[in-house]
Amino acid sequence: MRLLLETVRPSPAYVVSRSMDGLAHSPGGLAPYAGIEYWPAGQRNLGRYLFLHPAARRVLDMTATRTESTPSRQEP
Repeated sequence: MRLLLETVRPSPAYVVSRSMDGLAHSPGGLAPYAGIEYWPAGQRNLGRYLFLHPAARRVLDMTATRTESTPSRQEP
């Protein structure tokens, strides 16, 4: 898994379980989630982060902006 994450450098990448627990990440993999790097590795959960971390609102706002500016793909 680490080798795969290293191949996508410099892009941030992470692997999560079905319950959204963080299993592994590339060196920049936690960058989109401000503050999650201060949580103990065994307690990094993206669901918990999005609902409980104060910085999550900014992460969600940035995602919404990117989604709105991306043209939708139309089926032929």
